[in-house]
Formats: sequence, C-alpha cells, structure tokens
Amino acid sequence: MCVHITTISFFGHRDIEDMILADRCVYTFVCDMMETHEYFLVGRDGLFDQIVSSAIIRAKKQKQAENCNHIWVMPYDKSEYRKNQGNFEHYYDTIEICEASCRAFPKAAIQIRNRVMVDRSDICVFYVQHSYGGAWETMQYAQQAGKTVVNLAENMQ
Repeated sequence: MCVHITTISFFGHRDIEDMILADRCVYTFVCDMMETHEYFLVGRDGLFDQIVSSAIIRAKKQKQAENCNHIWVMPYDKSEYRKNQGNFEHYYDTIEICEASCRAFPKAAIQIRNRVMVDRSDICVFYVQHSYGGAWETMQYAQQAGKTVVNLAENMQ
C-alpha cells in the first residue's frame, strides 16, 4: 500500500487585527489536519507565523501526534537563529535554510522561499485580508500553481 505524505505551508500578513480569533481559527484548522498531514512548513517573519507555530505545538501535544513535523524554513541564515540555536532546535522539529533564497537580497529572499514552500506543499494556508503585500503575492502564486488554497481570514468574517 502506497501512503501519500502530505505537506501544508502557512503564510500570512505580518500584522493581524484580531489575534485571539486568528489563533482559534488556526488551531482548529491544524487540529483537523494533523491526522492526515505529516509536514507543516512555517516561516518566522511575522505575527501570523508565530500564531501558526504555537497552534502546531499545542495541537501536537493535545493529539499526541508524533508523526507531524513542525518545520521552520528560513530564507537565509539569520543571526537570531545563530544566537539562539538550541532554543530554536527545541521549539521546531526541523529547521531548514532554503537553498534557493539564501544568497538573494533579504526582501527578495522571503518571496523566493515562499514560492519554494508553495511548490513543496499540497495545501497552502493563508491569512490574507487585503490584495497587496508578500502574503497576497504568494497566494496568487499558489493559485496559479494549482495548489489547494485556504484563506483563513475569509473564514473569520
């Protein structure tokens, strides 16, 4: 029997208006996906990314989902990581530096990394409330690539 390993990536705006509602929505989504999805790809570039990582960790504990991998995909090697490597390695199951973006200009590197994450994913989850910015551009890319796209911000209205 062939088992398809599935991957979900998360993208959102740097700032979020209603953090409590966003957290509930993300946590519910992650809990629903945890039994059928093995890899959860996240960044660490804004508030939404932190909400997602927190939800993944809580859901893994509640569901005792040891098969799920919480993966931080960095666009380049960050000094924050180098200074706190042990803490980050305890927090995330896996930490990767995106090879395609690690030599690019920092602002461009994030978008390059985002596209690589989309390409690796079966489902792309967004928190996009307006039609501009990096998260919105990544959502457009995911839709054009034919990925399953979920915009949690639409579910919160």
